[in-house]
Formats: sequence, C-alpha cells, structure tokens
Amino acid sequence: MHRRDPLLDDRPALELETVVCFEPPLEFLPDSFIRPVVDFIVARDDEIDNWPDERIWEELQRRFETHDGFKLKRGPIVQKGITPMHSFVVEPMQYGRLMLAGDAAHIVPPTGAKGLNLAIADVRVLARAFGDFYTTGSRAGLEGYSETCLRRVWKVQRFSWWMTSMLHRFPNEDSFQHQLHLAELDYVTSSRAQATALAENYVGLPFDEPYS
Repeated sequence: MHRRDPLLDDRPALELETVVCFEPPLEFLPDSFIRPVVDFIVARDDEIDNWPDERIWEELQRRFETHDGFKLKRGPIVQKGITPMHSFVVEPMQYGRLMLAGDAAHIVPPTGAKGLNLAIADVRVLARAFGDFYTTGSRAGLEGYSETCLRRVWKVQRFSWWMTSMLHRFPNEDSFQHQLHLAELDYVTSSRAQATALAENYVGLPFDEPYS
C-alpha cells in the first residue's frame, strides 16, 4: 500500500473533509483540508509519472461530483509524492536510559490521522516522568514509560488498522469482503454507539496517568 500526496495551492479550502469511495482504481483517504493535502491509495508498483495534474483533478472530480453539478475549482498542484505505508511498533519503547517516542517507536497509516497525536501523547508521558524525576527523584515514571505508552499505542494501531480495512479495497479482495465493507460502513453510519466509538478514537482517547 502506498500513499501519494498532491499538495494543492492557490484555491479555497473545501468544505467537505472526508470522502470514501469504493470505485476502482482508487480509494480516497480522509484528511484535513485546512492544509489542502489530498491522499490516494495507489498500487505498490505505481510511479508518480503516471499521475499528471489532469488525472489527479479528474479523480478528485469523480469523488466530489454531486447530482447538482458541483465542480471543483482547479488550481496548480505544487507537490506530488508516493510514500510507502505500513504499521510498526517497537516494544519495549525504552532500553536503559534510551527512550523512544513518535515515529521512532511506532508508525501508523494515515487513515486514522493518529501519527502526530500519538507522538504528542508519548512526549506528554515522558515530560511528566522527567518532571517527577528532577523534582522528587522518583524513577517510577521513567521506568513505566514504555508500559504506559504502549497501552495507548496498541489501541491506536487497532483503530488505524480498522479504519484502513473498512475504508479501502485491496487487490485480492472478493465480493464477500466487499459486502463486509459495505455492512461495516452502514453500521457506522446508522448506529449511534458505533459512531460514538469511532468519534472517540478519531478525536483522541483520554490520556492515561503517566504511571500507577
């Protein structure tokens, strides 16, 4: 799975933040349009030369078009790239006096938009642990750093895996798996309980205490 990021400039931010499309050949990833970056899922062996600006705009228009004839306002695309995506966790996140945080310790696909949030959560735990060590001499926070962070890391990995699995079709997917995707999407959009669970994870889980 690869991610490509055309960076759009010189045009107003779009009002719609999240679009999911099961039509081939691409699926559209949720992302923020405050900084207008658009993500597509492309084949692992795809090349950026296969994506001239005109093709990008055509694919975007397919996903945003409505029955009332809505048309995207086009502008220059100032940056393109194809980025390999994968999930990864270092466990434990510390070795002696070495502490890992952020992407050095874990990587999540952008589907759940959790990478930066998870890094900030790591640093929050580590900062409080350092604060306690230098004010009281307690090592409990530093010694419990990895265990505390990993509880959150694995919950976020689960959420990102679930979002990626639900929102994207894969080359070896059959009609049964496709129907499961549609059923999952229907459940998310029709069940208040499931929508609440998605919102809680997407906005961000509550912070744990740095240590017990």
